[in-house]
Amino acid sequence: MLDLVLRGGRVCDGSGAPARDADVGIDAGRVVAVGRVDGAARRTLDVRGLIVAPGFVDVHTHYDAQVTWDRLCTPSCWHGVTSVVIGNCGFALAPCRPSDRERLLRMLEHVEGMPFESLCAGIAWEWESFAEYVRALGARPLGVNVGALLGHSALRAYVMGDDAYARAAQASEVEAMAALVREGMAAGALGLATSRSPAHVGEGGRPVPSRQAGRAEVDALVGAMAESGRGVLEITPETFPVSADELAWLQGLARASRRPVSFSAILDVPGRRGAWEAVYAQLRAGLAAGAAVYPQVSCRPMRFDFDLATGCASLDAMPCWRRWRAAPTDAARLALVADAEFRAALKAEALGRAEAPASRRRSMRSSSSPPPRSCARASRCSS
Repeated sequence: MLDLVLRGGRVCDGSGAPARDADVGIDAGRVVAVGRVDGAARRTLDVRGLIVAPGFVDVHTHYDAQVTWDRLCTPSCWHGVTSVVIGNCGFALAPCRPSDRERLLRMLEHVEGMPFESLCAGIAWEWESFAEYVRALGARPLGVNVGALLGHSALRAYVMGDDAYARAAQASEVEAMAALVREGMAAGALGLATSRSPAHVGEGGRPVPSRQAGRAEVDALVGAMAESGRGVLEITPETFPVSADELAWLQGLARASRRPVSFSAILDVPGRRGAWEAVYAQLRAGLAAGAAVYPQVSCRPMRFDFDLATGCASLDAMPCWRRWRAAPTDAARLALVADAEFRAALKAEALGRAEAPASRRRSMRSSSSPPPRSCARASRCSS
């Protein structure tokens, strides 16, 4: 007798095979039969008209804080997600010195749209090292599977303090970060995550720490990760779409480290049909040559919610908008947005960012990167 039989559902098994109507038999927590399942079961559910599928794995989330108070990682679990990966883009909460807690939370507030007050109220800090963070999560009765990436910005802040936001790392500091990567991989990290995107700015409009790192620093940290014989690099590239030069670097890094690279993300570019075709061609050629570089792809158009009080990373990255942010009073800000000349300049800068070639984008210290994935709804805690 099986523990559970799901009768008559539309089975999408994830193998690429066509969907089909079938029963699914489950025993001792495992699927043991798919097809026509005869006989009795301790529990039978009629699921005709419903989809039966494996749980979805969301490889790009920012539940690093929320998972400490919401074991289900809502709302993802409501949509069939059973496994989440956190630490993406290099934004993580470990390692973290007690004196740096606000610094990391402010980064999540400004880049990912998470209310600072909710973060402070929800997190019970029980860790400093990455291993302690993993143990703290493991001690909770989690309702989803959680895998954590080592966050490059968190590593830099831990080793370099406030200098992490302002300069390249010295050789000794890179080695200190590499040692933390080795410790993190031994503690169960899935890999390393970083961001080079100009859209990722933190408090005060400062670039997030990982943006101050050169390619050599990333190479060194990936090398430390690869010593474990496993792990993946997740990266948000400098340009959108990713440039041929940057993609070639990532492909070389994948070959040298023998570890896969995942970059975020392939998204629709309004008004630029075929913008990704050259990227696809370079990816296919790289895969044929042994470069395991894979894009992340959104299953729906990007929607970005923000409010002016909290701030908007993509707007704050624009020099023109920083005039508004720096205005001393609400009245001064209202005067700016009412000024036709300011509005025209802001519009021109936004459109210029979207249309500028890569060389011009670098000179403008901006890019046509889409707004960062907002977790504002997912990160609000409820009482």
